[in-house]
Amino acid sequence: MQFEEEINDAEVEEIEAEATEVKQVRRPKTPGLLLTVFGAIMVVLIGGLASYYYYSFQSQGAAGEKVLKKAWADTVADTSLLVSKFGSISSFDGLNEASDTALIKIVNQTNQTVQDSVFDVRAQAGLSIKASTTASKMSSFLEDYGVMLSELKRIIPRVAEISDTKELAKLKTDGEAMQKSYDELLLVGNGIVSSQLSRSVFNIPTETEVLLTKKITEGGTQTEQQKSAQQSAEQLVGQFVQEWENRNPDGMSSKLTNGAKNEFRPGIVEDSTDITGFTITTTTVANDLLKVTILGQLTKQTPDKVKSNEDWQFIVLKQGDKWLIDTWQKKN
Repeated sequence: MQFEEEINDAEVEEIEAEATEVKQVRRPKTPGLLLTVFGAIMVVLIGGLASYYYYSFQSQGAAGEKVLKKAWADTVADTSLLVSKFGSISSFDGLNEASDTALIKIVNQTNQTVQDSVFDVRAQAGLSIKASTTASKMSSFLEDYGVMLSELKRIIPRVAEISDTKELAKLKTDGEAMQKSYDELLLVGNGIVSSQLSRSVFNIPTETEVLLTKKITEGGTQTEQQKSAQQSAEQLVGQFVQEWENRNPDGMSSKLTNGAKNEFRPGIVEDSTDITGFTITTTTVANDLLKVTILGQLTKQTPDKVKSNEDWQFIVLKQGDKWLIDTWQKKN
């Protein structure tokens, strides 16, 4: 026997709703989960990159500071040599002495170190704010130092002809600018500028003026006799080089002292290179007016047109009423 029971509309809807809920497959909220995972990965990546760049920046900055310290230490070391050499010179003409430890050689060495240091300091990146400020001030000081050294290099070969302190005006101005920029460097250079420059280097311009003033006061400027001796010796050396250029050994020998003639070798003119020029760089007349030292640059050219320069020194002596070359030798 079957029993049928009537179901109203409300019950039908409830049954259908339950059936739909049972059949429906519950699925995870995939988009939300992916966003959460992606966000976590990005946080890790950004944190890692930030740590990497921070470490790289710190490492680069530390390496840069080491370069600054080395550049400064090199400058201080060469400056000490320069100050020591300058302090040993007692006369204005002595600034241009010819020796293995000549002032001009030390000035050139110091200037090269300063120029190298300027390049190294400017090349640094990734420095801290403090180190960057120090680098800027150090670069300014080194540039001013280089300007002063360049002016000193210009003066040294000309000491024999300088007779007025006005010719040292630029050197003094350059020295003042250099000292000012150094004082500014000291205000920011703590920790990097660990060793101080000898302040005696700032006295070089004024001490140079003192030496020249002393020379002028003592009558050390060139007299007419000195100028005559200089001109005669330079003319002789010019003629000697001309005979050398013409490959004329007899003409060369005629301008030598007897002692120099004994050591003269005519075969020197058989060199395959040609002499194409000669420039006198410095001339020093001895106080007794009997000896003149001339330094000059000889220009040579090979058969394939390659040119080269050589530094030569000539010692010229006055014998009787004639000037003759006693020694002549290559300096480099």
